[in-house]
Amino acid sequence: FIFVISFPCLFIFLCCSVDIGVFRWAFIVQSLVFFCFLVKQPFFVPETADEELEDFEGDVEEDEAASDNQEDATTEENEADVTSTETSPYDGPVTALVIRRVATDLNTFISTREGYISILLEQDGVVADREFSAFLDFSTFASPDPAVFIGLTEFESLEALSTATDTAANTLEAETFFGNFDLELFGALRPLNPEDQYDLAELAIQPGQVLEVAARDLSMYEDFDANDYAIKRGAFLESLSQQEGFVQELQWVSLLDENIVVGMTVYASASAYQAINTSDFVNTPEYTDFVFTYPFVAGFASFDAKPTGVSNTIPSEAIAFPESIAIDGETAYLSNFFDGSIHMLNLNRGESSQLVEAGRDGVTAGWGLWLEDSSGLLLSCGNRNFVPGPQENNNAARSIDISTGETVELWELPTGAACNSILSVTNGDIYISDVSPNADIIKIDRVTGESIVWVDEPSWENDSGFGAGGLAWDGNSNLYLSAAGIIRIPINDDGTAGNLAPQTMLDANGNDTFFSFDGFAFNEADSTLIGAAFDFDVFQSQVIKLSILDENTVQGELIFLGATGATGIDASSGTIFIADGQIIQALFNEGYVPPTPFSIFMME
Repeated sequence: FIFVISFPCLFIFLCCSVDIGVFRWAFIVQSLVFFCFLVKQPFFVPETADEELEDFEGDVEEDEAASDNQEDATTEENEADVTSTETSPYDGPVTALVIRRVATDLNTFISTREGYISILLEQDGVVADREFSAFLDFSTFASPDPAVFIGLTEFESLEALSTATDTAANTLEAETFFGNFDLELFGALRPLNPEDQYDLAELAIQPGQVLEVAARDLSMYEDFDANDYAIKRGAFLESLSQQEGFVQELQWVSLLDENIVVGMTVYASASAYQAINTSDFVNTPEYTDFVFTYPFVAGFASFDAKPTGVSNTIPSEAIAFPESIAIDGETAYLSNFFDGSIHMLNLNRGESSQLVEAGRDGVTAGWGLWLEDSSGLLLSCGNRNFVPGPQENNNAARSIDISTGETVELWELPTGAACNSILSVTNGDIYISDVSPNADIIKIDRVTGESIVWVDEPSWENDSGFGAGGLAWDGNSNLYLSAAGIIRIPINDDGTAGNLAPQTMLDANGNDTFFSFDGFAFNEADSTLIGAAFDFDVFQSQVIKLSILDENTVQGELIFLGATGATGIDASSGTIFIADGQIIQALFNEGYVPPTPFSIFMME
């Protein structure tokens, strides 16, 4: 009853809301059909994790018996095509689909799952394991809350699945893990066409690709017509495959219940997923005839939770809201956005210690960091009681001796300025991006100690509360600033600013696009720029690599999408380090409690 009342209310809210995520529009019309379907039919309720494990072997035995008697079954030719075209028992690879909704602390779920999966992967017959993090729940048309993860594990056969999961389930790791989630869906799947072979290890493996998962229970459709279903599904998939940004389609059927079918679609990117699901395609007969006639019982859009080439270091509990990061060998320096402290983290051992205490020099908001290799000094932004918008306090920058932790120099910034990113160039002069609405670039003369407004560009000013973003130096004579786009700023020989060069920004396909970065760094290894941008549609950070094509053009490529709220980037060593500070969530979500400990991602 509660669901029946609340669902129309949700629909009205989505239609009337001005500040609506673009992904939700693709599903508003479908929501009415989906709602009507659920009112008529009992909603699919999965078993608990413990019940699933207890019953699994029995299900396998029943399925094998059913497979042995398959040739005796009397079905229509087209009906057989709904779930299978085979006439003999299936003995190929089997993929376990497990959709879990986090029931405890997120990091506890992740760490205990890793323990369980490591045991599972040691068992004979286990081929591969993948984990995807859902960013859209089709039942609410919003980000999953609590978080949802989609686990896919490939086994050599159904027997191997049964044996391996039974062995792994009787371990301490399994006992610890199973209490940390609620089971949304479980299935032992094979390709709908038994001749198809799906490579789980290569599924949605490219950075930024989206995996959509939609499950249907054919027994829930009133007066189900297998032939009609097969025809409409085929027309839908054929039309979907013609859309720009479509990568791959995988069709599965459950070996435990042939009424459970699962479709998986891979999209090139979040933007491609968005474009397809807000295009005229969703109004075509091919789309509406299938999706509205046969709505899903569970569906999610997701990203790879463990991207290839990315490792994750979990800092100690002492490190919180790391806004910026600077790397020196195996040591990472991290600034605390909300108290101004600076911590050191040993990247190999995960041990941390405090370098600068909170509140020193009046600093209560720690932002940008820059390590000077030649001087052994750590440059640090020092804001005081920062709030977005015009600044009522005099903010500062400072240098810290990394060997002692002592403040060496303190520079007061021009009135009204707030320090976002900080760096120094060859002659020692310091440049700072001003995050106040003024959006200036501040320069500190290292000889005189004078702090001045170096570039004042009115077109960068805004009233949103935040001005200039990330600032990067190419190691020669150019700064790159994120402010109303990407701007190249030459440093003249006399120290003045050269002519501003707004950059034409292209995406990976050569189309015009727009980038805005907080964390920003130059990667000397391949002379590219690395930036962290926040995507409000999926409430996650994008890490973009910008290739400098010429003096006026940069081309972006998504290289990582998985951090909750990345704000700091260091690429000085050739390895890309990403500080997941979760600042956006903390600033814009009242009462936000971050999953801790905070993370640092490393990309080779």
